[in-house]
Amino acid sequence: MHDKNGVQIEAGNTLFNPYDRDKYHTVLQDADGRLYLGDFDSPLERYAPQIWWEVVAEEIFPGTRAALMSLGHNAKVSGRPHHETEKE
Repeated sequence: MHDKNGVQIEAGNTLFNPYDRDKYHTVLQDADGRLYLGDFDSPLERYAPQIWWEVVAEEIFPGTRAALMSLGHNAKVSGRPHHETEKE
């Protein structure tokens, strides 16, 4: 998947859209490789990234991509969002 400038979008990237309420979102990736915008309830393709969004920052902290994929895996295995699995 690419942004409006043709840049490949990957987990850990920060996307910007001046028309979005929050303007900036981090791209997440689940265990199946599907990309999400800010949370695992918002599949990226639903937001037309090739029209509205642009990558403004790549993975800032090494290991972020792996951590984001782990969050997706935890939600998939437990059936619950990450913040709920930590309470146990």
